[in-house]
Amino acid sequence: MMPTQKKEGEQVLGSPVVDHINWQQLAAQNNANLYEHMFTAHSLPFQRSESHFQTSQEPLPFYSNIVTLAPNATEEQTSAIKTLCETAHFNLAVKDSFNTLGLTPLGF
Repeated sequence: MMPTQKKEGEQVLGSPVVDHINWQQLAAQNNANLYEHMFTAHSLPFQRSESHFQTSQEPLPFYSNIVTLAPNATEEQTSAIKTLCETAHFNLAVKDSFNTLGLTPLGF
């Protein structure tokens, strides 16, 4: 097997070459897969879309209510967070996987 050539601005995670955004998206999807398995095991309801994973109930300890899964879906993600802020009767946690959301105006 030939070694993978690293291009400028890319990281090599085994083979093939994975660029930075794809690496972040893979990590976010992997995190949402973990959440899905844990929430299912504990009978907690959740929704998963292309833009985010969310639960409208209090999550497990150390888990978030919303995990972002796409770097460019901030409008949809912000809307889901606003709705949850208006309806939740517990403290909320948001995992902004790509550091693209303006969470301060939402009280975070």
